[in-house]
Amino acid sequence: MIADTHTTIPHRKLKVLVTGAHPGDPEYACGGAIARYAALGHTVAMLYLNRGEGGIPHKPAAEAAAIRTAEAEQAGKILNARPLFAGQVDGGSEINAARYADYRKVVAQEQPDVVFTHWPLDNHPDHRANFLLVYDAWLLM
Repeated sequence: MIADTHTTIPHRKLKVLVTGAHPGDPEYACGGAIARYAALGHTVAMLYLNRGEGGIPHKPAAEAAAIRTAEAEQAGKILNARPLFAGQVDGGSEINAARYADYRKVVAQEQPDVVFTHWPLDNHPDHRANFLLVYDAWLLM
């Protein structure tokens, strides 16, 4: 016999954190999960390692960052998720003691129950850096 989990397990709101190196990464990889968690009443935040400064060919970094940030904010409205930015620069991600400490603070403030992030063997160095920073923060929570 299969138990009815709706009556045997109490429902509690989860805090979900979906991380990505660039604006668009969380939405592309986990857009359905983000929408589903939010629709079920859970709190969802999308944490971006950078603002996508290098993501638009032939645009200056500041202009590309403004465009990509606006896109992330709009995606947050559509998916009912709060965008957060970790302050690194697209294409120049750093993994060092200071960056670990910065990322830990952001993740600790969110106190997530569930974290989604990049696969560690990704071909993009920013994605790999994001994974390492998230993994470290998660382990220390």
